[in-house]
Amino acid sequence: MPLIETDFPMLTVTEVTHHARPENRWARIKIGKGPARKVREGDDVQGIHVGEIQFGSVALQMAGTDVVVEVGESVSFTVSEPDFH
Repeated sequence: MPLIETDFPMLTVTEVTHHARPENRWARIKIGKGPARKVREGDDVQGIHVGEIQFGSVALQMAGTDVVVEVGESVSFTVSEPDFH
């Protein structure tokens, strides 16, 4: 069966604010060439789910893959899925 590859744009965590209360935690992430945007735990942005915001890092889920990205770090994924057409 042929596969379709989907590329996620480069994602960079630019800033993290951790707080004892989860509702007060936030991070800034930059996706692709767009501007950095403020996100909170539980947000979904362009197919990326924001998990726990920790001291200096953010737990993300992209295409079913969990990854922890530290401030200043950039990640990108290519996902292969079956082509049912």
